[in-house]
Amino acid sequence: MMPLRRLVSIDLDDTLWNIEQTIVRAEKRIADFAYDYLGNEYPTVRQFFLCPEVKKEAYIANKHLLESCNLSEYRKGLFKHALLRAGHPGSEEVIDNLYTEYYRHRNDVIFFDGAREFLEHITHPSSESERYLLVALTNGNADLASVGIQSAFHAHVKATMECMRPKPDPSMFHYTLQITDGLRTHHTPVHVGDDPVRDVAAARGSGFRTVWVNVLQKEWPKEIPRADAEVTHLADLHGVLKSLFEAPHKL
Repeated sequence: MMPLRRLVSIDLDDTLWNIEQTIVRAEKRIADFAYDYLGNEYPTVRQFFLCPEVKKEAYIANKHLLESCNLSEYRKGLFKHALLRAGHPGSEEVIDNLYTEYYRHRNDVIFFDGAREFLEHITHPSSESERYLLVALTNGNADLASVGIQSAFHAHVKATMECMRPKPDPSMFHYTLQITDGLRTHHTPVHVGDDPVRDVAAARGSGFRTVWVNVLQKEWPKEIPRADAEVTHLADLHGVLKSLFEAPHKL
């Protein structure tokens, strides 16, 4: 009989890694790449790839893609806008090549301290009582295989999947319960994330207990009931999960 495991869903951006630092670094790298790729004919391309005004213009034109969490197409729209400002026609082939390179750097994430150790513990538990079924549940567009952590996860649920809507909509939480039905114990599942609304409040509304990851030391909104637990360092996450699952809880 397969040992029972406890279901834990977890957000990615600003939960396991610093997304702002990761994106800023990826943007600098793709600007350099764009100059090496096109700079002989379009010498201002790097300037426009990093220009705040161009980013603002692209945001206004492609805001609907961000709202639906279609981050890949949003980024391509930003590239097209920057290329046009640099005098390039913005061909689909060039944009696709730029995005492929950008996405590689976007997945070279800057992990928070303790994140890798937590995932290693999930992948190789020290006892049967510490076996977890881990599901990534995110509005972002990271690729677990490219990041190098796919082996730690049972599944990856994204806002852009068919019939899904971005958190705080409950669809991803409900789908997570659906695809893991029969694979977990009677324990109430736990969701781990950094956002008080999209993670904590939304997960609680779907029957999950919650852990707020507050590595970035943010203030909790007064109007929202607090999470069941809080960690400010991911080295503490495994112990907090263990305590939550051992504590009695009724749905």
